[in-house]
Amino acid sequence: MALRHAVLPKTLHAERRSTHVDWEAGAPGRSRASRRWRRGTPRRAWSAARCAPTRGGWAWPVRPDVVLGHSVGEIAAAHGVGILSLPDACDLGAARGGLMDRLPPGGAMVAIVAPEAAVLPELAGHEGVAGIAAVNAPSSVVVSGPEEVVTAVADALAAGGARTKRLPGATRSTPR
Repeated sequence: MALRHAVLPKTLHAERRSTHVDWEAGAPGRSRASRRWRRGTPRRAWSAARCAPTRGGWAWPVRPDVVLGHSVGEIAAAHGVGILSLPDACDLGAARGGLMDRLPPGGAMVAIVAPEAAVLPELAGHEGVAGIAAVNAPSSVVVSGPEEVVTAVADALAAGGARTKRLPGATRSTPR
């Protein structure tokens, strides 16, 4: 909930400092009152949460031949194979979040369970304004652009039986 609401909550149940923490190194501390986070900070925390299991899970003797990721998952994948250090992966995640925050208002993204070939005709006439932002699987795409265009495309495909889901909190991203 702290990440969702971009609020660092007051530290609870920590009136006495632990003797197991080096309080002089790294400037750890307690939050004496709730405070707002900068927008990039929650994204940095999410990036770290995605990266840590990726790299940590490879302590087992099984190694993947291929690692894939989409969106923030690409950053986690790059960290997982050693291309990015954890601090660099977190910085990149935070920078990406900052760019997302600066996108123009009024955008939307909708996940659609339909092949790309079925979605493209619905986007005809909206080239350069709205488009397919991602192809997640042969029958799973994400459409992005101005809300009214994306909603109309999603409604038309839903009327034909496709499942659609508005991606909460998502703003317009550049169609590929």
